[in-house]
Amino acid sequence: MQKELCAQNHREEGGPLKAAHFRQIATLTCDEKAFSVAVARSFCRHFKRHLYVTRGLAIGLKFTRLERPADYPAENDRIVASLPAEDVRTLFEASALRKHVGLERAVGNRILTLGRRATDYGGELREWLQDPVEGWDKNRLCVLLDAFVAAHIDLLLFAEMTKDGELREAFSSAVDWAAFEAEAAQHREAQAYLNTPLGDSEEA
Repeated sequence: MQKELCAQNHREEGGPLKAAHFRQIATLTCDEKAFSVAVARSFCRHFKRHLYVTRGLAIGLKFTRLERPADYPAENDRIVASLPAEDVRTLFEASALRKHVGLERAVGNRILTLGRRATDYGGELREWLQDPVEGWDKNRLCVLLDAFVAAHIDLLLFAEMTKDGELREAFSSAVDWAAFEAEAAQHREAQAYLNTPLGDSEEA
């Protein structure tokens, strides 16, 4: 999305290059890893704020890293965040006050959070409650967090990040703009050469 916006914005500046050229240049000059990390950090901040605004839950959720599951490398990177043990207990107790209604829903929808790993965990709330929350692994804690948000939370937060300009800033900071301009100049020269009509050859 950000590459497309970048391509369209540069295309509107005029010149011989089309949006497709600028899209290719953006791909060549953008550090995808840096962009993904910046977006993940922003996502964690918005998720944390969302829980406070909508549920009154102040937790110390903090981005740690992006992780690609070793067992399923074809899946998208997962955001790994840290959460203090006392905040895990706070979330669980808040869930208990609501009779774990949200948690039961989240457990039922765990395929949305865990993907192919969902089969490794029980599908009934009572199975989850048999183990103390202090011993829950990161996958179960993801489901606990999901108990307090809507299923479309990703779309909601990305919309907020777009509105706040954070996605644009993350993309801009990940692009090597000097390299971008150099690539664009080379493309313009090549395009100008291709568009130059051939003159009549002179006889010797």
